[in-house]
Amino acid sequence: MNPSARKVRSFYPTFIFNTLMIFFLFMGILLTLAILFPFDLQDKADPLAQPQVSKPGWYFLALFQFIKFLPETLGKFVVLVGTIIVLFWPFLDNAASSGFRRRLAFGRWVGWLVVIGTLFLGLLGYLSERQEVIRGKPVQFNYYGFPTSAASSGETDSLDSLQISDQSDEP
Repeated sequence: MNPSARKVRSFYPTFIFNTLMIFFLFMGILLTLAILFPFDLQDKADPLAQPQVSKPGWYFLALFQFIKFLPETLGKFVVLVGTIIVLFWPFLDNAASSGFRRRLAFGRWVGWLVVIGTLFLGLLGYLSERQEVIRGKPVQFNYYGFPTSAASSGETDSLDSLQISDQSDEP
């Protein structure tokens, strides 16, 4: 087939029209499904009920937990500066190829530290202010996500019981 003999179709009327037809078709299908099978809303809000602990979505839990560990203003500032550095990193790292392997190794270490830190802080954020059952025993996690002593569940540590017994022997 001769390439010059092909019919050239212009973008504007042909492809735009086809794309709009597909878009409206799928929107019609979506609208029909939404009308026929409506999504039931949750229970109505009770303004007198005490809310549970407010936490962000899973994708912001690591930043939320990071801000908990630092003073409020400093935490927000560090997150802001980190975000700006990540956004401008390609423009800052435009040096010649000399030392490329060293920069690549450093970038890998930084990347792995960020991934591990994000996973760890996300886990702490998920566990913070929660009670979980671990090995058959209830464990309460504090505001920072670390497990607290089991004294709140009726059990005491052996050191606490020793200190209490020593104090009771004194006159």
